[in-house]
Amino acid sequence: MKYASLALALMCTAVASAQQNNTQQYAQLVNKLKNDDTNIDFGQLRMAYAASPGYDFDTDSEARKSMFAALQKQDYKRAIGVAEKALDQDYVDIDAHFVLEQAYKALGDDKQAAFHHAVVKGLIESILKSGDGAGYDTAYKVIAIREEYIVLQVKALQLIRQSLDRQGKHEFDVIDGTDEQKQGHRIYFNIDLPRAAEAKAFSGK
Repeated sequence: MKYASLALALMCTAVASAQQNNTQQYAQLVNKLKNDDTNIDFGQLRMAYAASPGYDFDTDSEARKSMFAALQKQDYKRAIGVAEKALDQDYVDIDAHFVLEQAYKALGDDKQAAFHHAVVKGLIESILKSGDGAGYDTAYKVIAIREEYIVLQVKALQLIRQSLDRQGKHEFDVIDGTDEQKQGHRIYFNIDLPRAAEAKAFSGK
């Protein structure tokens, strides 16, 4: 019993240490970005965030709805305020950076618009570099389901069908869509990270 307790304590210490390292790495990369260093490894940034205690897998937050509503109403200052708050929680939120890009562009702040455009580009490219989406072994690795819909937008595909699948220990979203020529395409997304976070949230652990 004593050895089991010791093993559990060591395991908890290792997990806490790993989370602290990921939190520090995430903070360091965010600080580099905020200091206009857009040459960072955006894939590393996304993974560090997903491994940190602050990771949020939620795909439909009120902040996201609010910032897009403000942008649509051309209330750019409000859109910026809401998007900045969203980034305080999740600096890899592509939607928030996109809203900031559009709002700053409309207000004539080309420097800020260019910065957020670079971040949007870097984050999207990091998803596309994680695989080719053509099968289970080369599925795109996402940290939030909303990233799947961003990939569909980038590829100009209209969603037709979305299904959940499991292969071994891994879980996937398999999405069927059509392009502008009505040609069918199937894209595979590895969703291990958001599914694990969701299970942990609902288990209360």
